[in-house]
Amino acid sequence: MRFKIDENLPLSLNAFFQERQLESESVHNEGLSGKPDAMIIGVCRKENMVLITMDIGFANQKVYPAGTHPGIIVVRIRNQGSRNVLSVIRRFLARQANLEELSGCTVIVEEHRIRIRRGQRDI
Repeated sequence: MRFKIDENLPLSLNAFFQERQLESESVHNEGLSGKPDAMIIGVCRKENMVLITMDIGFANQKVYPAGTHPGIIVVRIRNQGSRNVLSVIRRFLARQANLEELSGCTVIVEEHRIRIRRGQRDI
């Protein structure tokens, strides 16, 4: 699974992912900072990358329904300092043994809870 790290997350998150041998790119490093959400998710679709963001707009299932994108992980925490963000992501990765299960899902990661919205599956 490959990750696209949104501009509202610490730049250190990219290094954090790569240290764990998870492929990642940051919106900032790709010159996509300030671009519209629709463009960001379009790039994620094209590159088959899961977006990780703190932008709650990406959790809107009417706009970005699960199953219509490679995956969106929305981090919803009060303390958005770099250390806390990394701590929450570290706990999330420790709990989620098989990241591939999240393909196409919208995942809301909170301090002490993870919610997963799955899209429609072909029968």
